[in-house]
Amino acid sequence: MDIYRMTKRKELEVPTIAEKVEAVLKESRSAFRFFVAGKPEPQGSMKAVPMGGARGGRPMMKFSNEKTLVPYRRDVAKAAAKAWSAFLWQEGIRDWRNGLPVCTSAVVLAAEFRIQRPKSHYVANDRNRELKSKAPEICLARMDVDKLQRSVGDALTNVVYDDDSRIMGWVWPHKCWAVSEADVGTWIELFVYGEMEIAAKAG
Repeated sequence: MDIYRMTKRKELEVPTIAEKVEAVLKESRSAFRFFVAGKPEPQGSMKAVPMGGARGGRPMMKFSNEKTLVPYRRDVAKAAAKAWSAFLWQEGIRDWRNGLPVCTSAVVLAAEFRIQRPKSHYVANDRNRELKSKAPEICLARMDVDKLQRSVGDALTNVVYDDDSRIMGWVWPHKCWAVSEADVGTWIELFVYGEMEIAAKAG
């Protein structure tokens, strides 16, 4: 992928990020796109929890939102496995005697995290749930996009690819307000960059 060009003055012309994204996507193809219903869960800070309970014992590191993060990642992994298997079948890769193979080449991910609006955004006691005129259009909910990315990236490990280092990059991962309760969730799309390589899942 030669996206760096020389100017007439023999100087290196560095393309913009938008140009790089366009060039990468030209060399990629969409493998699958799927939706995971439910509140997106960020993968954030970890805390030490004593193995022997609150009184003591050897500490074990856990995510601070373990109870909600684990089910979310499980739902993402389950939906991804279904989408990945359908893509492999379409590609004529149907020897799954040892389980679904995983991708060992570069991938690009895109994600949209649809967040439920708080009640304060709606007109009080309105059955039609009409938004207030001052309700924000841009979603700036206290949920870091990079931590949401981490959650999805780890959930796809050993399901679609063998290691999250296969992620070449992300295309506009962003959060937005869901238009309804049924719309709350995560849209995920995976692109395979260049020639796809697969291997049997380790272990």
